[in-house]
Amino acid sequence: MKTKKRLKKNVVRTLKAILATVLLLTCIQYFPTITSAEDTGTGEQTTEVGADIPTAAADENTAPATEPTIETTVEPTAAPEETVAPAVEPTAEPTVTPAAEETAEPAVDPTVEPTTEPTVEPTVEPTAEPTMVPEETVEETTEPTATPAADKYAYYVYNQYYDVAGNQVGSNVTVEENYENTAATVDVTFDTIITYEAKQYKARLLEGETEVDGKVTRNVALTANEENYIYVQYVEVVEEAEEPVEEYELSIIHYLSIDLGEFVKVDTVYLTEKELTYGYDALNNAISMTGLLVESEDATVYLDDFYDNYAEVVIEYSVAPGYKAVLKEGAQLVSTFSAAQYRGSLDDISIVPEGQKAVKINFVYDNGTLEREPVTITINEDSNHEYNSSYTIENVPDGYTPTLSETTDGVSVTGNAISFEFTNDDFVELTIKFVGNN
Repeated sequence: MKTKKRLKKNVVRTLKAILATVLLLTCIQYFPTITSAEDTGTGEQTTEVGADIPTAAADENTAPATEPTIETTVEPTAAPEETVAPAVEPTAEPTVTPAAEETAEPAVDPTVEPTTEPTVEPTVEPTAEPTMVPEETVEETTEPTATPAADKYAYYVYNQYYDVAGNQVGSNVTVEENYENTAATVDVTFDTIITYEAKQYKARLLEGETEVDGKVTRNVALTANEENYIYVQYVEVVEEAEEPVEEYELSIIHYLSIDLGEFVKVDTVYLTEKELTYGYDALNNAISMTGLLVESEDATVYLDDFYDNYAEVVIEYSVAPGYKAVLKEGAQLVSTFSAAQYRGSLDDISIVPEGQKAVKINFVYDNGTLEREPVTITINEDSNHEYNSSYTIENVPDGYTPTLSETTDGVSVTGNAISFEFTNDDFVELTIKFVGNN
């Protein structure tokens, strides 16, 4: 069994030697010399071109050294064959070299160095180049499909809010994107007054900008493909507090003295120091009434006339000739020390022409609401020193009948006619009530 095994090994070694010899001859054609000593690092000998390949039997001691070298040369050249794997086994039995097998071993020596790495290098290099092909095809396909992007124009209105001291108190952005503006400009319209955090702010306008209906339009140039910010500054609107103005109180006393008594009316006006600089003429506040004359020629007051910011001025009046003052009905008079004198308000008398009697008529519904504006009529004195006349009520409301609200001496109502029969010229005021028909 051992003999059979050895014969098999010898056959393998012989085949390897033949293959190595063929490879060696091929290398000799391309390389003039092969330095085996330098390749192996032993420095023993150099084989020249044309030298005889030794065939004599080698010593048994050389067999183990050559076997590992054979294994290295077989792997690159005989990679596709399955017979390479058994070449590993001789390394495990370096001492088994019978005399009968020595004749097969001489073929091993020539293959030690000639079959080294030079045969491996040419076969490896060509395989790396095909990897560049896909890169070239990618570039060719992408370039034709690339199209230039269209310019985009976008803008943002950035509102900045400042207090009256100039400190920025807030901001917000109104996004107004516009990608269709090919002119690269845009008209931005914003309010001049805006509310921010419950406070009002007013926009600061640029030179040349004008406000139209509370809005301002600003033309702005845009930069393509960038964020364009349009800044609008707003300043807090604060109502200016009015400085307290020192006031001066002036009482204007309107005074009329006649046979019936003294009649007064007081008006109050408030003046500033500026209004009193050159004096204030109180005659501008005089009462204007037919039959009433202003007797005072001067009623000017000055700042020096005020004490503790208060002053009085009197304007005196008289009844014009041909007129007389008559008491109004219901006038409240106060007697003075003189029993014949009374004091009251000017609103308690009427100035009427002499020989006439004034009568004021009021018109109301039965619920007290006003039916029409009151009227005042005058009744002339007749030869008997009496005042007799009548008054017709026009446009009596449908469904209503006019009646006297209170009984008044010398007055009667029949239908829509009022009859008057007076014996004196005292002023009379009466009320007509429209009562609904049941």
